[in-house]
Amino acid sequence: GGSQIKEDGVHRLWYESWLKEDFADKTRVGMFNALRYVESDDGIHWKQPPVGRKQFRGESNHNVVYGAAYTPESGFHGGSVFVDPSAPKSERYKAFHLGMAKAKAIEAHRRKCPDDVDPHTALTLKHHGFAYALFGATSPDGLRWKALPKPLLVMNSDTHNICEYDPALKKYVAYVRTWFFHHRSIGRTMSADFRCFPLPEEVFWPDASQAPYDTWYCNGKTVMPGAPDYHLIFPMRWSLPTDHFEFHLATSPDNLRWGFV
Repeated sequence: GGSQIKEDGVHRLWYESWLKEDFADKTRVGMFNALRYVESDDGIHWKQPPVGRKQFRGESNHNVVYGAAYTPESGFHGGSVFVDPSAPKSERYKAFHLGMAKAKAIEAHRRKCPDDVDPHTALTLKHHGFAYALFGATSPDGLRWKALPKPLLVMNSDTHNICEYDPALKKYVAYVRTWFFHHRSIGRTMSADFRCFPLPEEVFWPDASQAPYDTWYCNGKTVMPGAPDYHLIFPMRWSLPTDHFEFHLATSPDNLRWGFV
């Protein structure tokens, strides 16, 4: 997935790429992805400016701005970028993504936010020595990023995690993967502080209108162009036996209550 923002007549796109060399190592594949940046004047023809600041595959002329070498410990998976109108200029752009945290960081987060740690975390720590968590980063321009050192929420959300600042609610609202009765579902979490989020509540889950082998995967949360108070989600429904995806449309008047169109 990617995050596209139009600013000053320029289409700016941050997109995630999986690294070919990681596929040989099952412990790395998909978890240390790269966040790349491209831009366009018309949304059709794109250019890749060499804005990367760190060496990538021995090259300095590249468009990797985050993830990969920038996050060697936490990694980067399923991320998004958004503009935060409430933040100071140094943190105007924010990123929100899945990563990995070691036991020490998990315990520190548990002491600070005891109710914001997924119960499944203990099992992952026992078997792997780390746990999945959602992380954040800030930037003044969307190109120079500073990773926040501590996890924002301790849970596994291996999908396109989308976060935004809602000026009406005056809160950060994120849409993530949840596991409702062991089925993939879509949840929402809100916080006034970008440094700490509560565990999410389900918004879409496999209900009686679906087959028992259908699950909700990516969420595709966005707003109507020109109407930032009209919220849209394009949830992707996955039929497991046929490995077939269908995209649906749901709307919300307040970023809280949702209904299918």
